[in-house]
Amino acid sequence: MASLSPDSLSKAPPNNALEWTLEMVRIPSVTGSSAEGQFAALMRQKLARVSYFRQNPQDLWCERTENDPLERENLFALVRGSGKRVVILAGHFDVVSTGNYGLLEGLAFDPYPLLEALLKTLKGSDNPADRQALEDFESGAFLPGRGILDMKSGLASGIVALERFAQLVDRVGNLLLVATPDEEHGSKGMRSAISTLARLKAREGLEFVAALNLDATADSGDGTAGRTIYTGSVGKLLPTALFIGRPTHAGYPFDGVNPHLMAAEFTREVESNPAYSSVADAPGLAGMLAPAPTCLEQTDLRDGYEVTTPRLTWVAFNVMLMRSEAAKVLARFKRAAGQALERALALEQARFEEFEDRAGRPVRPLPYKPRLLEYAELEKRALEQAGPEAVQAAKTQVEAESTDPLCYARQLTLELVNLANLSGPAAVVGFAPVYYPVALLGQDLKSKRLLKVCQEAAIRVESEFGQSISFRPFFEGISDMSFLAPLEGTNDSPTLSLNMPGWGTRWNVDYQGAELLGVPTVNVGPWGREYHQRLERVQTDYAFRILPELVWRLALGALE
Repeated sequence: MASLSPDSLSKAPPNNALEWTLEMVRIPSVTGSSAEGQFAALMRQKLARVSYFRQNPQDLWCERTENDPLERENLFALVRGSGKRVVILAGHFDVVSTGNYGLLEGLAFDPYPLLEALLKTLKGSDNPADRQALEDFESGAFLPGRGILDMKSGLASGIVALERFAQLVDRVGNLLLVATPDEEHGSKGMRSAISTLARLKAREGLEFVAALNLDATADSGDGTAGRTIYTGSVGKLLPTALFIGRPTHAGYPFDGVNPHLMAAEFTREVESNPAYSSVADAPGLAGMLAPAPTCLEQTDLRDGYEVTTPRLTWVAFNVMLMRSEAAKVLARFKRAAGQALERALALEQARFEEFEDRAGRPVRPLPYKPRLLEYAELEKRALEQAGPEAVQAAKTQVEAESTDPLCYARQLTLELVNLANLSGPAAVVGFAPVYYPVALLGQDLKSKRLLKVCQEAAIRVESEFGQSISFRPFFEGISDMSFLAPLEGTNDSPTLSLNMPGWGTRWNVDYQGAELLGVPTVNVGPWGREYHQRLERVQTDYAFRILPELVWRLALGALE
């Protein structure tokens, strides 16, 4: 495969995808960092060098994300032509942290020095992943760096399309680049951008005919799976369970109930269990299975050592969705939590009986009756026990203190448990923010037309570059497509509004704005390997030569 370096750019087609990628990668925009907060303004300065924006500075602007204590900004760059039709080019600019680079962390945002260092450090390693990476780097076909794959090279292809469109004399339609922060955390950028886009559409009478999300794909092979146009994106829920035990001195374990045992039974039941996987039911996709759920967090909420057993254990799971089914997910996880309570207490009773028998003492039943509540039931109980003022005060305090969605849900659930005077053994099940709806191309005319444009562009690119472009229905890494595309089902809202802390406030989604946009969306981005890892790398020929051409043709085709 062809490789690209700064010295070989003159041999490449006339685009600046590599230069734009390197400029963006060098900004260390880790989610939550000051650099993430500065990124939009820095890129606005860089894009202002483009001739169109020198002449039309009003079409290049930044807007603060809504209800964001970190005061981050979205970047909008609009190149206008004739008519009201608009294609959106969307991507996020935040990246995950760099601690896993170890001694090379200082080079994480400098791809070519990092490449040289990795070529040295990977030699002699017997780790299969290291050997694969070394082979990739020695081939000249891959370039490393934090965010180079996820997803600044994708964003660069959108910028290149914007530049090329600006150079046309008779432009038909309009191209709008939307670059957002916080995708790796809670998608606050895109959730805020939806409101901006809805206002822009209403103010100027624009018609958003398509959106191209430019997120990356992982491929451990030759790129056949990576060179893909996705016509939808999985959704995501974060089911949670707070297990409440009865603390006791560690020397007298049977005088209490340890919530870790209940949580362990819960995790054992749910972790990687395909019975809890979402199954698609859309026409032509019925039976497709989402990735199995996995535990993201399990903690006893204590900061230091105590000889007392914990009172609480919190568990949060990641659940990918292939259809709208929040109520069913809640029911499944509530059932699992109930089974965990029963199994844990039965096991506790059996071990207590064995212990008493060995000690020569008479056996007695442990006096525990477990309780199982949904978050909505917990809030109702807290209102009854403590009153609305106390509940609202708890919500206000937690919202002021928490910027992390899991932390927010955990802390508010704990506060309500205290206000409700809920004692263990018990469990409270609910959801943590943020909810990502399932996104799918529909059967409407705009969606069918976008699919046809994608198919035609793929055929042309295959013919010219000799590399296949495949189609898949679901982008499985979750993405901002969930907020751009027509929602596969907003009927999840009643369940979520009652059982997700923060719904309707900081973690809200502008569903009315999203429905107003009604923009068919596909994902087309770079491919590479090991994103979020120290060996994150992008396949250069596709990212910097083929992808910009594919994005360009998709954008033009959608505007016709």
